[in-house]
Amino acid sequence: GKTLILIGANTRLGFEAAKHFVKMNLARLVLTARVGKKGTEALTRIQQETGYRKAELWIIDLANLSNVITFTDRTIGHPLRGDWHGDLGVAYKQLRSWMFAIRMIPKLFQTSRKRSVILRLMIVASDVYYWTTIDNGVIAGLSMLENLSDKDNCTKEVMNHRYFDSKWLNVLVACSLQLHVLSFLPITVMSVNPGFYGSHAEGGRAMLFSTEERSRQLVYGAVGLLDDEEKLRGKFIQMSEVVEKCNFVTSKDGKIVQDKVWGEMLDILGKIDPKVPDVAKAYLK
Repeated sequence: GKTLILIGANTRLGFEAAKHFVKMNLARLVLTARVGKKGTEALTRIQQETGYRKAELWIIDLANLSNVITFTDRTIGHPLRGDWHGDLGVAYKQLRSWMFAIRMIPKLFQTSRKRSVILRLMIVASDVYYWTTIDNGVIAGLSMLENLSDKDNCTKEVMNHRYFDSKWLNVLVACSLQLHVLSFLPITVMSVNPGFYGSHAEGGRAMLFSTEERSRQLVYGAVGLLDDEEKLRGKFIQMSEVVEKCNFVTSKDGKIVQDKVWGEMLDILGKIDPKVPDVAKAYLK
């Protein structure tokens, strides 16, 4: 009987997860895609393969910050905003997802209060974040996110593990968002690792999982442990269970970096979108 907004539901993990979710008597599924044609095709496939007729398509391109603003405003009936133009750099690519998460908090609170339910917000991560190493000079700089995007920190060698860094940042932000959400807000934030999947798995290699099998991790993040919500808050989920975060994230230095990333993120997003400081003031501590 709930509504689900599934970002990137027109293909692969998102599409397979959507098929699982619609079997759970969803009142409404908001399926998103970057391109209208691909989204419409996915919507048709959902209807054909599951018989579910309550799905609708919304367009969102996380590469476009003004599009993120438009999408989240739509969820709560706010007017559309103008475009924002700027170069966010390499590290800032994660800001698109973080902005979406923060801007959805008022709607989550509104829904939870109206329906008397606990709502969940999942940020997709990966266990490759265990392998990341950030140079101490980057961490010690005035702005860690700006340092990560500096051309001197975007060499070929560094960029080989930038994907690992991005997932590490997602884990940090999920932890921080849960930590800073006011206690009266019935919202659970977590980071989820779907795991490695792809055509090799579907070709028969036993050590890999199919796309459909990996999509179940997203389902677990949404509906698993409903009787023990506290166990999931701010946690990293893998193979349908809470797993220990890497040593650095749980260390004293890791906490310092987490707070640094959180503060820089709010500062940067606040300059892009005036609604972010409003949300922070009303719903975050």
